[in-house]
Amino acid sequence: MVKEWFTFAGRDLRAARAVYDLGPEYKNIAAFNCQQCVEKAIKGYLVFHNIRPPKTHAIKDLAKLVVNIDKTLGDKLAKAHVLTQYAVTYRYPDAEKKPLTLKQAESALKLAQKIFDQLLEATTE
Repeated sequence: MVKEWFTFAGRDLRAARAVYDLGPEYKNIAAFNCQQCVEKAIKGYLVFHNIRPPKTHAIKDLAKLVVNIDKTLGDKLAKAHVLTQYAVTYRYPDAEKKPLTLKQAESALKLAQKIFDQLLEATTE
């Protein structure tokens, strides 16, 4: 099941990059896929450690579970909580209070790639 979580996370990351490359009007969709990538990668890491992941989009809540396994890694993941807002808020026109910037979308891509790589490495050691 670990492999499946990371397969889906990797697809979300590739989708985020592909959609982002379509142009600025797709930045919200790219950011959503970044959040999905990180959420699924963390859940894959938890499954690797025999922990059933909760059904949540909240990166901060998932990071708290990782802290119990690896404090340093969990602390790094907690900083990625900014991605949680992309799970819902930026997917619907009536939920977005402040427009997502291109810079935020770029940061989300970089962060998602970094976290995906760290978690994948941590499950293949």
